[in-house]
Amino acid sequence: MILKNTMIFMGLLFTLSGCAVDSQVSKSPYSNNFLDSSFYRGYSIFEEEKSCVNAIKYFKAGIDNEEYVEISTLYYDYCIKSDRSKYYYYGMHTIGIESGDNDNRLSNDEVTWIGLQAKQGGTVENYAIGQMFLNGYMLEENKENAVYFMTLSAQGGYGRAQMQLAMIFMEIGEQQNALLWLKEASKNDYPGAKEMLEGMKLIL
Repeated sequence: MILKNTMIFMGLLFTLSGCAVDSQVSKSPYSNNFLDSSFYRGYSIFEEEKSCVNAIKYFKAGIDNEEYVEISTLYYDYCIKSDRSKYYYYGMHTIGIESGDNDNRLSNDEVTWIGLQAKQGGTVENYAIGQMFLNGYMLEENKENAVYFMTLSAQGGYGRAQMQLAMIFMEIGEQQNALLWLKEASKNDYPGAKEMLEGMKLIL
């Protein structure tokens, strides 16, 4: 059964990470450190301006200062791709969500952030949940759930999610679905998508 309810996801994460919602939730579900962080400042700017231009430096600062690195890295990568960069952000491969390294776990604030933002349709956060299910990171590995959340992110226009979804479909033999998402990733100029798309067209 596909896990469609992100509140169930949050419950799973709270259980697995040992987090608990305390009396602070009536004011804010986040710690003061989180609300004062470079990431949160960057996201506030991103949300207000609907643009990465002035926000991306704060996401990078979060990475450089080792402050909420997981979500800072996710948003930094998202902003690079939203500018149709021809380059990968190789730092993505070092975070637990991408690598599946359960020794490198999300903070309580990051768990809460991903769950609440995904519930509101957050593109980056749905990608994160998809990767967590795909890699068995802090959750039991479940490819069906991974595809569900990754699709939500890909439908939001995130090139990395579109590319990842294409790779998943190729792996399970659904070539037409893989082609569909490779085309979308190619439209977004995601690195390597056009070349992979041309290669698949020659084979199919």
